Amino acid sequence: MKKMLFFGALMLLFVSSCSLIGYNSITINIPSEYLSQIDKLVVSIAEGDNVEEQEIEEISEKISFTHWGKIDVIMAYAYNLQGILLFTGKGGDGNLNITLDYAGANAASHVVIFQDGLPWNTTSMEDMLIAEGFTTGEGENQYEFITSDSIPDFELNPYEDLLIIANDQSQTFYNVIGENNDMVNAFVNAGGTILWEVCDNGWAYGDIKTAGIVLPAEVEINLRYESHNKIMQPEHKMFDGITATELYNNYASHEYLTNLPASTNILMNGSDSNEPTLVVYPYGAGIVFMTGQPLEHAYVYQPDSMGLILPRLVKLVLGKM
Repeated sequence: MKKMLFFGALMLLFVSSCSLIGYNSITINIPSEYLSQIDKLVVSIAEGDNVEEQEIEEISEKISFTHWGKIDVIMAYAYNLQGILLFTGKGGDGNLNITLDYAGANAASHVVIFQDGLPWNTTSMEDMLIAEGFTTGEGENQYEFITSDSIPDFELNPYEDLLIIANDQSQTFYNVIGENNDMVNAFVNAGGTILWEVCDNGWAYGDIKTAGIVLPAEVEINLRYESHNKIMQPEHKMFDGITATELYNNYASHEYLTNLPASTNILMNGSDSNEPTLVVYPYGAGIVFMTGQPLEHAYVYQPDSMGLILPRLVKLVLGKM
């Protein structure tokens, strides 16, 4: 009999608005249809920048254990036999009853967009958020745009925020991101969720590599313009209702991704390069979605093809699929 991870006796000592201190009772719920796909389950507990990682050896539909100490964010990661990240579940801020879902789903409730200029002169991101019922503000189901001059002093909340770094920005913008690189990566490491849109070299002419930006886990981007991208996980809930196996835009992607963590779940590939253009992977106690696709452009110009991806991706993270 394998031993289940056990952290101590059950006793809740203190609850604050952002963290739990003391003996914390944690429950991980795994839908029965996921169980046969899971070979490894890892829990990462973040206290500020410090992340503690533990593997749970006995996997069942309901797993309960306790943890002594402060919890800001807790993330459960489930991997298949090949070590690919399939499912995650997130807790914190008083909620330690976690249910696994597709990787990155239900990982945030508020959207923060780092952006200066309109990607490809479109208002796609805001139009999409409004269409999905979001309003401007700092609360749940709300969004806010943060320009580069405010980024250095902006405080992100790893439990609540989905950080989107917009596509097609100027060199000045990317230089600021480069200067605040540690802040962005620390947010993810501490349990945050990021949609890093690395589709540069667009109409604003900005270049991520020139800015010296180090992406989470040191993923590399490679410039190659491709008109079609392939769906690599057609059974993924994000692609429900999409019957095509390839999607089109001019262009479907600008960058493909290399030097990815071994556990990366590849959602889409460039049709010519056959290299990843949309992925999700773990980082610290957080989640990274990364795309080299001009999603804002596609939302306007190819709404029935590549334009389907942007709203589905954001809705997935916010638990609306």
